[in-house]
Amino acid sequence: MKKKEITTAIESLLKNDEFLVQLSLDEKNNISVFIDSMQAVPISECIRITKEFETIFDRDTEDYALQVSSAGLDLPFVIPQQYRKYIGEEIQVVKKDGVKLIGVLKQFKDEIATVEIETKELVEGKKRKQIVKKEYQLNINTDIKSAKPEINLKRNKKK
Repeated sequence: MKKKEITTAIESLLKNDEFLVQLSLDEKNNISVFIDSMQAVPISECIRITKEFETIFDRDTEDYALQVSSAGLDLPFVIPQQYRKYIGEEIQVVKKDGVKLIGVLKQFKDEIATVEIETKELVEGKKRKQIVKKEYQLNINTDIKSAKPEINLKRNKKK
C-alpha cells in the first residue's frame, strides 16, 4: 500500500468540515489516521470512515490494520486548520526558546497565531500588581515548538 493512495482515499471519505490531521503507515501496513473537524468528531464518524475505507481497500487482499481516531485534546497541533478551530479558546504554546505561554488564541492568519495572555505586573502608580494583557504574534513555523488546547479543570468547574 502506498501512503499517497491511502491519503487520497481517506480525504475522499471526509465530510465538509472534517480534515486529515496526520496519517502514518509502517512497513507492516499498520495505518494510523487522525482526523478533526470544526466540531467534535464522534466515535461513530471514525467507525464510518473505517468501514468505508474497507470497501475501497479489501483487508484480505491488502493485509493491513487501520486505526482511525480524532485528534485528541492532548495532541499538539499539526496543521493550520487546528489553529483556526481553536480561535477564541485557551491554548498552551511552547515557543522554540522554551518559554511556555497559556492564553487565548485571538486570531490566526497567514500562519501567524495571535495569542493573548494575562499576567500580574506592577503598574506605575499602583501599589498592587494588576492584571495586564499582552499579545504575542507567533509564526507557527519559526516561533512555535508545540501548541495544543489548554485543559483547565478549575475554570471548567465554575461554568
